[in-house]
Order: sequence, then structure tokens, then C-alpha cells
Amino acid sequence: MNVKWYYRQSEVPDSVYQHLVQDRNNENDSGRELVITDPVVRSRELFISDYVDTYHAAALRGKCNISHFSDIFAAREFKARIDSFFYILGYNPET
Repeated sequence: MNVKWYYRQSEVPDSVYQHLVQDRNNENDSGRELVITDPVVRSRELFISDYVDTYHAAALRGKCNISHFSDIFAAREFKARIDSFFYILGYNPET
């Protein structure tokens, strides 16, 4: 199986995460609140990467559902469920 890599917020360096948040603010300068305040929802945000690995199906523990949202405002529609996550932005550790 081909498996796409995603990074949790804790796996992204703080300086990079702050830059991503700043980009989010610059792109959405409407003055509306851009912070997701629910800690459960915040813990479910991932950052997509371009990396893909191939694994044998027997090596996988299970599956999860990952939703893509176009911006932080749309992500407010995310409902935290078991094994459900979302992403808005990408992260490439090489750049």
C-alpha cells in the first residue's frame, strides 16, 4: 500500500509552525478570528507532505480518515471523531 505522510503540529518545529500561522493570517486578512479554540480539534490538525512510502498491508495497524479544508474558516466544520483528522496546509521538512 502507498501511504501518504502527514505531520502533527508537535512534529513541526515551532518556528515553522509560527510561520504557517502567519501565512494563514496574511491570506485571510478579513479580521475574523483564525484560531481554533477547541483543544480536541486543534490536536487533530495535520500538515500534508509530498512524501509517500510503500508498506505491506500486514504492517499497518489500522486506518484513519483525513479531511482537507481549503482554509481555517472551513475547518471549523470539522467534527472530532475517533481516528479522524484534518489538514489545511502542507509541510515539507526539506524546505
